Amino acid sequence: MEIIINFKNLILIFVVMILIADSGSTKTDWRLVDNSGKMRAFNTIGLNPIFIDSKGIAEETNKMNFDKSKVTKVFFYGASCSSELRCDIVKSGLKQTFCNAAIYVNHDMLAAARSLFKNSEGLVGILGTGSNSCLYDGKNITKQIGGLGFILGDEGSGADLGKRLIKQYMLNNFDKKLKSLFDNEFNLSREQIINFVYKGDNPNRFFAKFAMFISKNRNNKIISDIIKGSFSEYIKLHFLRYNNFYNYKIKLTGSIAYNFKNEIIAEAKKLNVNISEFVNYPINGLVDYHLNF
Repeated sequence: MEIIINFKNLILIFVVMILIADSGSTKTDWRLVDNSGKMRAFNTIGLNPIFIDSKGIAEETNKMNFDKSKVTKVFFYGASCSSELRCDIVKSGLKQTFCNAAIYVNHDMLAAARSLFKNSEGLVGILGTGSNSCLYDGKNITKQIGGLGFILGDEGSGADLGKRLIKQYMLNNFDKKLKSLFDNEFNLSREQIINFVYKGDNPNRFFAKFAMFISKNRNNKIISDIIKGSFSEYIKLHFLRYNNFYNYKIKLTGSIAYNFKNEIIAEAKKLNVNISEFVNYPINGLVDYHLNF
């Protein structure tokens, strides 16, 4: 803790610095806030404990350019932080960097809930590199559907969209124009794709990187069908499975949710689901939660 002396007014001001993080599989948004209200933003790679260990987390967080010893609290919310073992991996790594701070690690699902609903109840959806959903009572997550990862789940996510795209590409189902656009942008052989998918360290990130291509070419029928199928499956397997889902407000967050909101709304309407809000990044609402609630 640092003490700043204002000699003009002879006032002692205790500087408290808290660090708030929202981490997906691809990137982590950080906000450093002191008690004067000053806030700084940082970004690192995603710190998913399935793909990175404590040492790697410490090495990555040490790259941020500020005095780590002055941080008094760290609130970290991350993808895959759903078990004590995985939370401990993250906590151990963060403690190596922020040695004077109290460390709190929770699942990114709780981050989304707190960001979107603060202390009110509602249905929460995440659509980023991965996907998830939960029912939130204003304090705790009372039910969760999803979180199975990109092999067994992640419907509607960037990884799911990319996987569906690559499958169609590998099956030679692209029309001539779409194949030309894809080959010119990525220049990937079938063997390279197989190696990335089955031998790469982060196949979910590999698939998710095609989301931008899908977005740019969303009017192509093949891609339009991919988008519709992915989001329809997400809504059916997530929101429709909550009892009395129509009694709750539904809000979505994440880059995929925000950038494909028109397509999501269209598929939701077909299933009589009303989504009231789309938020790109949950970090700003999360800061508000920790400062005001």
